[in-house]
Amino acid sequence: MEEKKIECPNCHASYYVERVTIATALAWTNIYRDGKLISTNPNTYTTSCKCMNCGQEFNVIKKGSETKIVPVNHPDEENNDIYS
Repeated sequence: MEEKKIECPNCHASYYVERVTIATALAWTNIYRDGKLISTNPNTYTTSCKCMNCGQEFNVIKKGSETKIVPVNHPDEENNDIYS
């Protein structure tokens, strides 16, 4: 399976620095069928990143085979309602 290319959600450049990664700590058992791993890791990995092209901060959230890229807004930015 090909891994999703990580790009900045603002300028779409794939030029970023990884800062901190936080992971859940769920235990699981690997399950194999016919020599192939069929179980998936149930943990979620969240990595804080910053685009080296435009400065946008974003999080990369990985769970199993899914990858989401979520921009980070700061409380001092206009129209940023933390309760919405």
